[in-house]
Amino acid sequence: MAQMYPFTEDGVKIDTNRVANYADRTGMKRTAALFCFLSLFLLSACGESEVRRLEREERFALELGKLDDQIDLFITDDGRGSARNRIYTRDGRIYLSNGNASKVMEFSGYGDLLVLLYDPTANPRPILPTSDGGFPTTRRAVAHEFHDLGEIAVGDRRTVLVEDRLRENGEHDEEHGVQLRSRVLRFEAGRYVDYIGQEGVGGTPFPYIETLELTENGDIVVVSRNALGRHVYWYSPEGELRYEIPVRNDQLPMPERDDLIPVLERIRPDLEERHLYLKLDYYEQVDGDGGQSDLGEVFSQVYVLDLDREMYTEAIEIPRHTTTERPPPDFEPVEVNHLYRFIGVGPGGYLYFVSRDAEESSELLIMDRNGQVNARRRIVLEDAPLVDYDMSVSPEGILVALLGREDGAQIVWWRTDRLID
Repeated sequence: MAQMYPFTEDGVKIDTNRVANYADRTGMKRTAALFCFLSLFLLSACGESEVRRLEREERFALELGKLDDQIDLFITDDGRGSARNRIYTRDGRIYLSNGNASKVMEFSGYGDLLVLLYDPTANPRPILPTSDGGFPTTRRAVAHEFHDLGEIAVGDRRTVLVEDRLRENGEHDEEHGVQLRSRVLRFEAGRYVDYIGQEGVGGTPFPYIETLELTENGDIVVVSRNALGRHVYWYSPEGELRYEIPVRNDQLPMPERDDLIPVLERIRPDLEERHLYLKLDYYEQVDGDGGQSDLGEVFSQVYVLDLDREMYTEAIEIPRHTTTERPPPDFEPVEVNHLYRFIGVGPGGYLYFVSRDAEESSELLIMDRNGQVNARRRIVLEDAPLVDYDMSVSPEGILVALLGREDGAQIVWWRTDRLID
């Protein structure tokens, strides 16, 4: 039977022996002078002159269209508009879930299309040899009915998980205030196996899926979103529900201050241990003009939830990414803090974050599970306007991106695995 976490009024238990109080771990009770000094120190330490650039490697390009090795970024045949497009890489192969075209593509690292999973009602007859996935062949196309593709994850033995949302409304969950429309389809070497729902194989559809992951031992992790917060489902490789963890917005871990508003940005699982990483941004309520209350960003933090021990065991503070800008009309220097986005978890529990800044470049931050900064690099996403993009971290620690433009798409990666060796 799956382990359901009995959330109390205060949320999940916290291991006070390992997670110190707010004043000790985050330093938010520093004096004002010390806080300003540290901010200036971080600003100088994180300036562009101090952060080296990590060159991206261009893997291959895709033309826009409906053919086997083309990608559709703009509009679906039924007029639903732009759907989700996701990228994942593992063992040198690159996988794309193209929601607009209702297909999943598996490429070699050099852009050779190896496997095409396609909906025959939304795609022309493929050029690749077609099969039902029941016999081995080097390159093939496999027909399968898709509705609305979303998140994708890849495991060993070329196991592919892909979210598919039912086009009809689905069942309504009164308790959580959401429609249940998403299922996780499982393919192995191009052959459809089954689908995962809330209870496991063949179960009830999920609410909107935010994160989908396969751990190194084949466990399946689904993070869904509802009106109350997030809900995490953790399954065995056979699809048996092991853990079910509700993470309510009103029960998020809080530092010892009552003037902060927590915002849960993302939950991602560890690939090797039964841990969840919750990345939160904390905002301070400040008095604005006219007596209205405004939000001032304070800091970001990652909490480590140990599922076996049923408690948070670490609180990792994320360093600031601060730049100095001179906005018009006065062009006076202003400090701007740029929030990091939680991209994924690499091998060994390394945490990957990316933050955009005003110079249309980004800063990559890699931290270990003990809170130490392992690497900081500047990366360039766009050299032309982007209409869509997605990023993910491979189990080997490579950062890969799909860069969609008006005239096509570029598949690129950064060898961030070399930064964590």
